[in-house]
Amino acid sequence: MHMPMCGHKIHTICALSAAQYDVRCPVCRSQHPDCVSIRDRENNLLMQYQDLTDLQDVLQRRYRRRRNVAVRNSPKLQKIRDRVKEIKHTFAQSERDLDREWMRFQRNAWKNDPLIGKFREARRKQQRKLSVLNRTLEKRLEDRIGCPPVDFMSIFNIDLAGDTD
Repeated sequence: MHMPMCGHKIHTICALSAAQYDVRCPVCRSQHPDCVSIRDRENNLLMQYQDLTDLQDVLQRRYRRRRNVAVRNSPKLQKIRDRVKEIKHTFAQSERDLDREWMRFQRNAWKNDPLIGKFREARRKQQRKLSVLNRTLEKRLEDRIGCPPVDFMSIFNIDLAGDTD
């Protein structure tokens, strides 16, 4: 195939392979003005997105400033704003009360409900079985292949970021 910008002849497969990374001619590096690489297009979109978010921030700040001035200059709006704050506070308090009651209800059900008690007992039995089988497996593996290597990270309390406790 011939490159459209300079006329160099190259294999079609080579041109397609090169075009994945760079839109310039692989021979002379000239570029057609209408060709844009995916990377350049993504960078352009990213810059446009950043510009839009910056504009959105400016518009939001301007609106909040105008809103605050309007409320400050109007006693009626101040009264409504204060009522909104009061109701929001009351609503938040009722949400906390509801969450607290729900947690209490769940704790009581967990302790006293007979069906949940049966499930808890069955789970406890399965957990014990699992523990016994796991210890048996580890013991037999230790007899055959030896002890597992020491985990130095846990000995020195090192987390993945490399910090120590």
